[in-house]
Amino acid sequence: MKFNRKAQAAIEFLMTYGWMLLVVLIVGALVFSFVDFGSLLPNKVDISTQSIKGDSANSAAYGSGSAEPNIVYIAFMYSGGQKSTIALEDISMYSNLGNTCDPIELSNDRLGTTSAVDATPVAFLSGHPGYVKFDCDVVGVVGSTKVGALLSQDVLEGRVTIGVKDSTRGTGARAIPNTGNFRLSIQ
Repeated sequence: MKFNRKAQAAIEFLMTYGWMLLVVLIVGALVFSFVDFGSLLPNKVDISTQSIKGDSANSAAYGSGSAEPNIVYIAFMYSGGQKSTIALEDISMYSNLGNTCDPIELSNDRLGTTSAVDATPVAFLSGHPGYVKFDCDVVGVVGSTKVGALLSQDVLEGRVTIGVKDSTRGTGARAIPNTGNFRLSIQ
């Protein structure tokens, strides 16, 4: 009889804590399904090649509620060995949201030179910081909602490629792609 009481106490103990563990697991699963932990991660621009180093501190993405809607800035530092040029035609971005992000402006912050669409390439020397401004077009409109618009508090991820041409090789030089990933919280 004594053995049955211990077994019953053990079963009651396991059942009580089993139900509690099940409730904790369900609540935990609900929290993880509704909370976007990606927005808690810091901005990242991971272009780490010999010529281009990404600058996540000065890169930004602006959503539909900001003064510059659907605009993304990718900042970088040129660290190549010789004088080079970068042209907008050699820059591309692919995002996880399916937006078409076209480069519309390139700037060398040290020299203060800026190039807009269909303009001349911008010269860079080692140690010169710069940025590329992208316009992430809206894919379409469904009802009153813009499909593909960058939304504040969301996260934009993707790949960016910046092509660098050695200016000592003349006008026929081929652009060497410098590709990396990025993750930006949309402001």
